[in-house]
Amino acid sequence: MLKALYLHTPYCKTACSYCVYDSNQASQEEINDYFDNKLPEVLSSKPFKDLLTNNNFKELYCGGGTPTIGSAQQWRNILELIPLDNIAMLCTECSPSTVTEDHVRLWRDYKFDWVSMGVQSLRKEVLAKNNRISRPIDELERIIFDINDGGIISNIDLLCGIDKKDVSDVPYFLEEVSTAMLLINPVSITIHIDINIATETLREIYKELLRGLKKMEGRYTCVNHNLVYSESDVMLNSEFRFMRDRKDFLFRQIAAGPTKLVKNWTTWKISGSGIDHQVKEKESIREIADSESSYHLCKKYRDALQLPFF
Repeated sequence: MLKALYLHTPYCKTACSYCVYDSNQASQEEINDYFDNKLPEVLSSKPFKDLLTNNNFKELYCGGGTPTIGSAQQWRNILELIPLDNIAMLCTECSPSTVTEDHVRLWRDYKFDWVSMGVQSLRKEVLAKNNRISRPIDELERIIFDINDGGIISNIDLLCGIDKKDVSDVPYFLEEVSTAMLLINPVSITIHIDINIATETLREIYKELLRGLKKMEGRYTCVNHNLVYSESDVMLNSEFRFMRDRKDFLFRQIAAGPTKLVKNWTTWKISGSGIDHQVKEKESIREIADSESSYHLCKKYRDALQLPFF
């Protein structure tokens, strides 16, 4: 039985127009209260200590929301409340608009394994259209370099379809993927498609995107998909992960490879509101996840099960 702790941050700087995740905007005072008081109170509580005593956790995942809306020092204080010695995998999400050199130093100090940055698009006008803050490519390149240099697997998320929300987005998006590979140079690039698009249009986007992505394999390899179109891609809103190194990482903690990804995984969600009950995947969901070419649960299933994101 694989067990994970999920530390939730409920805040973001802005509300991105495409986002359906659990996040809100708040004053700096509220954010500080969450990181300085509410979350530490839960982590110092007897129920949480009992949870640690009675379970052998394999992963700590910090997600949201935007974890890096909290300062590096606030996160240091939080991590000091969690015994990390026996946790095999430390993972976090971050945002280009809030990540700092101090955050990177923190992850290096604590020997994080995986840092995922929600870049979504490299085009300033597209990000502005979606109420998202942009950051210059050279700054992203420097941050990713520092993450890589610390022996951490860096990932950036890119999101197709958030401009015109039709197949005409694909050629421009493929250019962004190519730019990310050549200039930003993360270990991993995870490609998503906006779920707020009508199904028939999604089919067109998937077909065109897969044609383009297949041509881009070389230094980067898609590790979770054969890049051949199937209807399950649309049904599951499949994601595509390209990696240039450490290509076994996705399943490092999973003994028997991708078909075991959602079997016997249990997670506890920790937030300033307390400890949510454990959630265990159902066999029917596993069957869906294992269907045809997709190894990953789509977002709506991950959300329903409160699964940590790989």
